[in-house]
Amino acid sequence: MPRFAAIAFNGLAVSIARERMGTSESPPLPLAVVMARPGSVESEASLLGNTRLSEVSPEARALGIRAGQTLAAAKAKQGDLRVRVVSRAAVQAALVRVAEMALSFGATTAFESGAAGDVVWVDVTGCAHLHAGPDDAVGERTLGESLARAVRAMGHDCRVAIADGARVAAAVARFARGGAGDAPLLVPLHGSARAMGKLPLAALAVFGLPDDALSWLGKLGARKVADVQRLPRAALAARLGHDAPRVMAILEGDDRAPLTPHVPRERPIERVALEYGVTHHEALFFVIKRLCDRLALRLEGRVAKAGKLLLRLEVDHAVSGAPAKDPALPLTLASPLVKADELFAVVRAKVLSPDGAARLALEWEENGTGDVPILAVSLEVTEEVAARAVPQHLFVPEAKAERALPRLVAELSAELGSHAVGVLALSDTWVTTERSRLVPYKASGPSRLGPPLVSAGEEMTRLLPVPVPVSRRALSQARLVARSEQVEWWKPSPAPHDTFVAFYSTERGADRAGAHGTAWVMVDRRTGEAFIQGWID
Repeated sequence: MPRFAAIAFNGLAVSIARERMGTSESPPLPLAVVMARPGSVESEASLLGNTRLSEVSPEARALGIRAGQTLAAAKAKQGDLRVRVVSRAAVQAALVRVAEMALSFGATTAFESGAAGDVVWVDVTGCAHLHAGPDDAVGERTLGESLARAVRAMGHDCRVAIADGARVAAAVARFARGGAGDAPLLVPLHGSARAMGKLPLAALAVFGLPDDALSWLGKLGARKVADVQRLPRAALAARLGHDAPRVMAILEGDDRAPLTPHVPRERPIERVALEYGVTHHEALFFVIKRLCDRLALRLEGRVAKAGKLLLRLEVDHAVSGAPAKDPALPLTLASPLVKADELFAVVRAKVLSPDGAARLALEWEENGTGDVPILAVSLEVTEEVAARAVPQHLFVPEAKAERALPRLVAELSAELGSHAVGVLALSDTWVTTERSRLVPYKASGPSRLGPPLVSAGEEMTRLLPVPVPVSRRALSQARLVARSEQVEWWKPSPAPHDTFVAFYSTERGADRAGAHGTAWVMVDRRTGEAFIQGWID
């Protein structure tokens, strides 16, 4: 039996407006939102007294302000009511963001901003058992709770319902009672008809029933869908016309309307526009943290990790006087990352590093305040890497370094540069001093092709920065390891020499204590001079 989860938002435009305002007052002040209409309402400056409100916050609703009221009537109830204009494009972007995040809960997602309100659907058929536990044998309740928490982590209030049909789930999530907090509303299998009967008559608008049909049903005395279910089918079909087959199926709980799958865009990008310019480090990092949280949830839905990022700041050029080019900072991650705290740590380290501040072209003062206001911040994943599952051993615990090392390497690379961070790897070369090289962390691991070029003898474990001259008499038990004539002729190379492993010992001082150990010695065949290149521990 197919199962669908519907995420119905409570004031999506209000949450978008609060994010743009950048305020976190407690308790929140009353807020109302007007949806932008090209040609009439485009910004707060174009609002008139007869402009009707589209959404109101719970704080404004508690004061008696309702959606559909005029701005003048709302201001008469609350003089300090704040009103903001939100575009349909911003709402659409928020729905796309949630739809991508929900891909981690089901294979198909869809969204709509219309008759059903702002809603995102997830096809969770066959996915509930992945969330099952001792307290939830089926797993649907746990799945719904996890889905609601993920949406709230993105900054939006919502209700989640799971039912046999997508539209039934949306109607239950929008109009049914209960479902406080993260608790989802679960419609039992084959229980759609009964669940629909408990909903008010307005729930039929979710299925596209026109207003005149709803008005006619209301005149008949129907207050709930159950009242319509008891009406004679023949008389109802004659009045509804071409909508009759669809309405009849809905009343019987048969919801087979297909979803239009959402296909994620090639590159995920998160952007926040601010009403007031940000001129402080902490305020900037607060915005970047929110972007990293959302980006991490979307990457998890894509089953991908970020390999490269692009941080772009849109500054107020009227204040800065700089050319019309916004500063951007590309970040190449030494190890692909997906967690929000890891992404934020790398971006923060790069912005605070001297080269990062120079690339951003921001003149931050020592106290953290700058002269260039930032009006918008965007974070884009310019390169994705597929996230591969690594099976864990049944009896051997996972090493903590396997999780901590990627983040540490990425942070160090952001601060010091990718050229200065890596792992030591043994290279196939006859040049002794170049057998140990610093390679990027992601490229580490055995990757030899063919037989190794290094000798079969002992290799030194400590290479001296500068070879130390030594007397041949201080060497004993010398054993020839390699003889080199000329290697890598295209590079400056030492003269022909022999390499020995010998025991080195010196005595000096009253206590006759000196240096001793197994040394890696190079002897110039032309001059006979000996030099200690390193030690073998």
